[in-house]
Amino acid sequence: MNCEHILRNLDDYMDGDIGAEQHDAIASHVASCDACQSVIEREQDLRGLLKDYPMTQATTEFFDQTLVRATHVGSRRQRNRWLATGFGSAIAAGLAIWAIGGFLLTTPQIPGADLAIPNVTMALEEPRTVNLVFSSATAMESAVLTVSLPEGIEL
Repeated sequence: MNCEHILRNLDDYMDGDIGAEQHDAIASHVASCDACQSVIEREQDLRGLLKDYPMTQATTEFFDQTLVRATHVGSRRQRNRWLATGFGSAIAAGLAIWAIGGFLLTTPQIPGADLAIPNVTMALEEPRTVNLVFSSATAMESAVLTVSLPEGIEL
């Protein structure tokens, strides 16, 4: 038995909530240790003062108000937790869609195709024929090409 053990079990010892063997071991140590005797005496003095201290009784209104506040705070916490979970889930879903889209929705690679994008520069009043060629991984039946020109430009 040592002083640290006494301090850990002080409340149980003072309340009589320990077995007889442990109680006798603590009492034996306290009898031979001035520091632990001092701790026990201070604890007994404090308990004596607390017994003389008047205890006020709570009113029924106090219990009602406490219950209302507790349920209000609990529901607010639950609502905040739900919102945080919802936003967190939305962000996670968005990132997952972005990652999957980046891997699955890529441009198909056509073997032997030149990946450079050709362009045509034209000057005003200079007629030029432009041939358009498309390369697709699948057949494009009934494809439609739409060309939008700025105002004042004609083909």
